[in-house]
Amino acid sequence: MLKLIGTLRNGSSRLGSRTSTWCIPNHQIVSTCSSVATASQVNNEKVTEPKSEDSTNVRMKSKYSRINLIFDSLSEDNDYIKVSQSKELKMVEELLRSVDKKDINRKHALEIIDTLRKWVENGKIKFKDFEGNPRYEKLCGILGRNVNNYKGMNFRQNNQYDSSITSEAYEFDQLQESYSNMSTISTDQAIKVLSGLATKQRRVKPVLRAIATNIHQSKRTLSIKNIADILYSMACLNFPDQVLLEKLCKDLQESLHTVHQSPIIGSILTSFGMLRYRNDKMLNMISEWVVQSKDILRTQDLCALLMTLATVGFTPTNSETLIKDLVSTLSETDMIKSSEWLDVVWALTILDQVTPEQLQTVLNTGFIEKLADPIEVPLVKKHKLLNVNAAAKFLFKNYSGPCLPPDSPVFDALIVKSKDKQVFVKAVTDALANLFPSREHFRINVDNGTGFLLDVEFFMNEKCGPLSIEKISNDTNALRIGIIANYYHDYCIGEQHLLGPVLLHYRLLQAQGYRLLDISHQDFHTDDKLLKRITYINDRIKSIVK
Repeated sequence: MLKLIGTLRNGSSRLGSRTSTWCIPNHQIVSTCSSVATASQVNNEKVTEPKSEDSTNVRMKSKYSRINLIFDSLSEDNDYIKVSQSKELKMVEELLRSVDKKDINRKHALEIIDTLRKWVENGKIKFKDFEGNPRYEKLCGILGRNVNNYKGMNFRQNNQYDSSITSEAYEFDQLQESYSNMSTISTDQAIKVLSGLATKQRRVKPVLRAIATNIHQSKRTLSIKNIADILYSMACLNFPDQVLLEKLCKDLQESLHTVHQSPIIGSILTSFGMLRYRNDKMLNMISEWVVQSKDILRTQDLCALLMTLATVGFTPTNSETLIKDLVSTLSETDMIKSSEWLDVVWALTILDQVTPEQLQTVLNTGFIEKLADPIEVPLVKKHKLLNVNAAAKFLFKNYSGPCLPPDSPVFDALIVKSKDKQVFVKAVTDALANLFPSREHFRINVDNGTGFLLDVEFFMNEKCGPLSIEKISNDTNALRIGIIANYYHDYCIGEQHLLGPVLLHYRLLQAQGYRLLDISHQDFHTDDKLLKRITYINDRIKSIVK
């Protein structure tokens, strides 16, 4: 239902100098390697040095004799020539002349650089022996990297080289061929690889699964920084591995008492919210930490807590103290952007903690003008304004403050369902069409101006018979029934509960007089036979109209 990267809010920032925003900042969580890339699946044939009796007869015209053996291979039509063959030494100059004319792919270049790296590690050559070689610069250019970034990096000492797959210049496409290597690297290296993938925005699932397995099988308790880095990467890549998340929560609960800085908690909360991950015990502990650490708590980190609680629809056990001591004092002036205050009011609306005074602060014309021209207000903000406006109209009977005018451009906000959700709703309506005389007895994707779409709406008379939509205005005693089809993305990950915004939609519909029929993807399957789906919906309708 939610795409939390960019749709939840522009609230909680991961950077201390920025305000609360759901947008992922551009800071570096861990220092990823910026060294020369190496392929994890190196050619199975070992590269050996030429025998001494062969090499003694060859007169090298360049000081890069050993290096030339690698570059000489570039003129070979198929795979590069084995360095061990003495005949290649006699063709050095001829092959070097063909280097510039040869089209070299990235995989080939990576294999050559990997061989260089291994020779440096074994002490056979030094990096300075080839750093100025134009052919080496050409290979770096093929990999799309600045040669200056390579100088001395990961070519100095063995203990400074983490792993070939953690290299900055590693071609991440090739990780798919080498994910099995993830089981052999250390936890720290696995975290670096994960951070590198997040930086590159490369969602290579086999590698991600292997990394997750590596980390959650680690017996050590991860540091708070490791936890924040992993969560950030998982959120960037939209990779909510539940087993790994459980370990992170367990380790977080053990180390939370050692945290004395607010920003890292804000970062963790933001990641949990983006992942839609709910762990009640963990959220209660963090809420307690926030109240106890109010003297060092940043406003944006408090906003991150509110946004995450609202996203997963969880009210902590200390909510009364949290609202009274911290949230009640918040105001628009505490935010850098007006949109951030809208996020706070929206979150409080979902948590059922908003006040009429707070509603007024975002529904007045002056505030909306601060957001931008109403026509140009970001779509996500329009949806939130509509949610808040609907709450003021339907959930506060005595609300006397301003509301959005009926002709406001905000009401034109487009609401789009995912393809999976559309398929799920269609399976419901196909079954419903077989229960009713025709499709004219129900309507789909009903927009009531609340910022949500009601999946299906229909009416029934006192005898539980369906009514044609055209006759509704003439039957004031009709039962108004709404179907909400809850698919995978409408639920939290972890503890299976509906998301906070979905729960707000329920409250708004009930306040408008609907009887709700919620259908979960866990009980209703699109691949079930039509008869089974019809029977299920028929039984559900009977249960709510009795």
